[in-house]
Amino acid sequence: MAPTLLAGTDRSNPLDYAFAPNYSRKPPRWESTNDNRRILIFADGAAPNNGRPDVRAGCGVAAGPSPISCCSFRLEPDAFHQLTNNRAELRAVEGAIKLDWKKEGIETIVIATDSEYVAEGATVYIRVWRSRSSRWVVQRANMDLWDRLMKVIEDKEREGIRVEFYLIDRKWNQADRYAKAAADY
Repeated sequence: MAPTLLAGTDRSNPLDYAFAPNYSRKPPRWESTNDNRRILIFADGAAPNNGRPDVRAGCGVAAGPSPISCCSFRLEPDAFHQLTNNRAELRAVEGAIKLDWKKEGIETIVIATDSEYVAEGATVYIRVWRSRSSRWVVQRANMDLWDRLMKVIEDKEREGIRVEFYLIDRKWNQADRYAKAAADY
């Protein structure tokens, strides 16, 4: 089953009304203003020189308002795929979802991303691209990473953790600077 794209996702800043920092947690994190079992994680990818031979790519994840709540990593190159911004964004979201939240009683992870490709791909188009048996019906770019992402989401759902997506404007993506830093590493 595919995750949902939150209704009302009109590129507004979720920190303005739906989530607030909780500094009493170690590390601090963004929690829903009305349910501390629902958290917000920003994810972003960056690929300076996208489409050129000297491309490099990085991924950023921001799970809270403090630098200790954030991480970044370079997108690993492989012999079969060129480094791209889309691949970096997919890996950033995968990394964000893989974090271990079960022990803290988290029931819902909301991924905030400025990538329509990722948010709409994971919530809407994946239903068209893949059959119910998870076989690809339509050949897509980055199928390897889409498979990995959907497996991570399905694993979280088996743990009892729901994954949702929130499409935001790039200027509000708290993970942007971490993705860029990883790409420039």
